[in-house]
Amino acid sequence: MARRTRFPTMKDRYSYRMGTAIPNPGLDPETAVNLEVGIGGTIAVGASNQLQLSAALFQSRIEDTIESVTIAPTACTSAPCSQLQNVGRQDNGGFELAATYNLGDQWEFHANYTYLDRDNKTSPQVLPLDTPQDKAFAYMQYTPIQTVALVLSGQHESGRFSATNGTRQTQGFNTVDFKAVWQALPQLKLELGGRNLGDELYSYEEGFPEAGRSWFLTFTLDY
Repeated sequence: MARRTRFPTMKDRYSYRMGTAIPNPGLDPETAVNLEVGIGGTIAVGASNQLQLSAALFQSRIEDTIESVTIAPTACTSAPCSQLQNVGRQDNGGFELAATYNLGDQWEFHANYTYLDRDNKTSPQVLPLDTPQDKAFAYMQYTPIQTVALVLSGQHESGRFSATNGTRQTQGFNTVDFKAVWQALPQLKLELGGRNLGDELYSYEEGFPEAGRSWFLTFTLDY
């Protein structure tokens, strides 16, 4: 259990944010009471296999919530236009689930899921920004030899609001990534792979699409 206060910064109160925001010098701090309970453990499956499980429930009650409220675009020199405001009480709650399965020394499977519900109690017309309700991630790793690993991963996120009045909203998306990792030397690691292999058109903020299919080759040298 924790009680925290977020104090608005000078930027929060006075910045025009390159012409896309209206300052609010009277912005008050927000205060949150956070509660979380979780459980985790490991189950032996056979002689050499392990299943790790964890779960958590969380709830936050926020007073004088600070939100970037969408206002008329004509109020700013550049659209979209917003202002940080105290919108009253907000209740956030949800749960997290995670599982990791080690099949011998070569295979590892992992999946996690988060559900988040944000509810503006005082101002229900002000929609919460930039957070998906559902988020899931999973990967499968194969290690044929000690110095080589092949990793296939994927994620899913539901849509999110980019404007508190609901006029801008992203769509949910699914992406798949792959990489091969070679620990050539104790100090040298090479990675080769691709991101967004399905060339999904997706955004974390409406109007600002993320990169399509891309390839990478990286070298990491520790010294």
